[in-house]
Amino acid sequence: MWNWNKVYSDGEFQYLLKNENEKATDKEFIEASDVLMDDFVKTFGTSKQYKKYLSLRFRIYNLKYDFILTDNRQLANKIAVLESELNGLKKLLFSGNKNDFEKQLIHIEKWFGMPLDLKTTTVKKFYTIQEEYVRANKKRTDSRRWSI
Repeated sequence: MWNWNKVYSDGEFQYLLKNENEKATDKEFIEASDVLMDDFVKTFGTSKQYKKYLSLRFRIYNLKYDFILTDNRQLANKIAVLESELNGLKKLLFSGNKNDFEKQLIHIEKWFGMPLDLKTTTVKKFYTIQEEYVRANKKRTDSRRWSI
């Protein structure tokens, strides 16, 4: 998990390597990253925010295509509005804020009842624990809401 966090929050791709002394090309880093991300998405899926981000990008590309064909100025305004919304989502999704991860880790460790060693915990195990944490909190919140 520690390496995963370094790669995706800090953008340090050398943490994809098993040995520190290995050398890899940018192409190999990208391929290794794609394999890891594909496995992650197959196992845990994608967030609603990321799906919205992809949908927004698709709409913008279609509007740009229509704008090129028609030269309609109204489309240019729609594109500008959607691009500002996309930039807001991009900041939210790809900020790489380490503090958010640290806070999340503290809550999970408190709920789990013991510290997690990120150097030995796999990404799959960490996100499975996180899913259970979210599910348990949702059940607790739902039971409090209906108990009144």
